Amino acid sequence: MKSLLMPIFAAAFALTACSDRITTSTEMVFDQEPPPVEEVVAFSFVQENVLDISCALSGCHAGAEFPDLSAGRSYASIVGELSSQGLKLVEPGDPDNSYLFIKITGGAGMSGQLMPYGGARLPDASIDAVRKWIADGALND
Repeated sequence: MKSLLMPIFAAAFALTACSDRITTSTEMVFDQEPPPVEEVVAFSFVQENVLDISCALSGCHAGAEFPDLSAGRSYASIVGELSSQGLKLVEPGDPDNSYLFIKITGGAGMSGQLMPYGGARLPDASIDAVRKWIADGALND
């Protein structure tokens, strides 16, 4: 019996002696919030990953149709420029009042067809990138 009590006593002592440090360590890890992730969407990303592959195509917005969304011309064609519906195509800081964003999401005030015309709806990641770029001020990099 004596040989059985000694290991049990030693284990109980070891666990209780360390319990304060384990609890404190755990609280410190789980009480901390991770730092916020700041993601900036550059216009070059929108151009290369959205406009070039879905909009600036022959017969669409590659110069033949307003606005010209081809590389090197698109920024000046859309930021602060009026659409034929009276809204700015891109209103920096305000995606919900930017007609370009309305046309790719089917938002309120849209006239005509959802863009890209005749194609599949843009992936959510592309729409989110455009929204973030506009919301962050629609800066040109």
